[in-house]
Amino acid sequence: MDLKEQFDATIGHTPATSIDVDATMTRMRRRMWTVRGTAAAMTVGLAAAGAMLAWPMLANTQQPSPNSGQQRAELPAAATPETEQAIAARLTGAVQAKLGALLPGATLVPNWAGHDAAVVYPERPVAVPTTLPWNQMRAQADVQDQLGTGFVDVLIGRTTADPNATDYCLPEGAIARQGTTQATTWAGECSVRAPMGYPLGIFASCAEYDEVLDGEDTCTEQTTAAGDHVVMLRGTHQFRVDVARADGTAVIVMSGSRAHAGGTRPTPSLTIEQMVALATDPGLAL
Repeated sequence: MDLKEQFDATIGHTPATSIDVDATMTRMRRRMWTVRGTAAAMTVGLAAAGAMLAWPMLANTQQPSPNSGQQRAELPAAATPETEQAIAARLTGAVQAKLGALLPGATLVPNWAGHDAAVVYPERPVAVPTTLPWNQMRAQADVQDQLGTGFVDVLIGRTTADPNATDYCLPEGAIARQGTTQATTWAGECSVRAPMGYPLGIFASCAEYDEVLDGEDTCTEQTTAAGDHVVMLRGTHQFRVDVARADGTAVIVMSGSRAHAGGTRPTPSLTIEQMVALATDPGLAL
C-alpha cells in the first residue's frame, strides 16, 4: 500500500480539488527564476554603476605614462647653420648701428672702390668658388663730416680655422688678391694658392707687427675685462685695431684720413677708442 492509500484509509478519501498542483509548481519555479534573474541583473547593474562612478576618480588619479605626449617634453629643433647671406645681413645691421652711434654727425658713402657704404659682404679672392668657406666678412665706407673725408674698413673673421678649411688652386691667369699666397710647389700644377676658411690674419701682439702703416707709428696692446686681446696701431694718417675676441671672433678695424691721397682731413675718421668699441661690439660676433 502506498502512502496515499494509507492516508485515504486513515482520514478517508481526499476530496477532489480545483488547485492544479503541477501548474502551481511550474509558476513557483518561474517566479524563483525571475527573482534570481532580477537579482542578478541588479547586481550587474550596481556593479556597472559603481564602475562608472569610480572611473572619473581613477581617471583623475591616474598618472600619465612616461612615454605619453603629456609627459614628454618637446625637444628643441636642431639649429640650422646660418647661411653666408644671413651672416652678412646680420653683421651689416650691427656695423651700421654702431657706426651711427659713434659718428652721429657723419655721413657714410660708398668708398673709392664703389662698395656700398658699411654693407658687409664675404670676401674671396677672384675665381674662388662660393661653395668654399670664406675667410672674412668685410665692410667699407668713406666717412664725410665737417673735418673732411676719411674712411673706415672693417674685417670680421675667426680666430681659428673653419672645419672645412682648404687650399684652393687658382686657375692660371687669375688675379691674386688679399688672402692668397704664392705656392712654390703644388705638384707642378699651381702658381697661386688661396687658403680658404683660415683664421683672419690679425696681429696677436705688437711683437708680431712688422708693417709700417705710414711712417711714424706706434703699437700698444691690452686685454679687456671680457678677455678680448686688443692690438692698437697708431700712424700719422691711419689707425688700425686688431682684436682676438674671447668668443672666437677676430676683427680688424682700420680708419684713415685719406690725406695720403690728397685729402684735407687732418686725422682718421675714428679715434682708437671708437675703433676698439666697434671691434668689441657684441653684434659683431660670428
